Amino acid sequence: MNKDHIVIKKEDREWIEGMFHHSEYQMLYSETDEEKETQAFIVRFGPGGFIPYHDHPGREYAYVIEGTMKVGDDILGPGDFLTAGKNEKHRVETEDGVTFLTIIEKPIDIVEDNTEDETTC
Repeated sequence: MNKDHIVIKKEDREWIEGMFHHSEYQMLYSETDEEKETQAFIVRFGPGGFIPYHDHPGREYAYVIEGTMKVGDDILGPGDFLTAGKNEKHRVETEDGVTFLTIIEKPIDIVEDNTEDETTC
C-alpha cells in the first residue's frame, strides 16, 4: 500500500524545550525545497512566555488551541486563527499561557530594533 500522507500520532511526539522564554514545542513536519522551508509544530508557552519582535521571511499560519496570546495589538484565544504575510513583524506574548499550532514557510528572524514605527500584526 502506497501512502502519500504522513501521520504522526500524539503518543509518538515529545515536548522539546524551546528557545524562547517559557516555551516548548512538538515538531510535526518539516520540508525544504527551493522556495520554502516549511515547518509545522505545536508551541506551548507557560505564563509570561513570549517571542521577541520578529520578522517572517515567509507566510505564517497560527491556530490557538488553548489559552490566550497577544500578537501585536490583537488578543487571540481558543479557535482564533492568524496569518501573517511575508515581511510582517510582530511580538507574541502570553500572560497566562497558550498552546497553538503554527506553520511557517521560512524560519523567523529576530529583530533587534523593537521600534513601534515598523509594520506589526
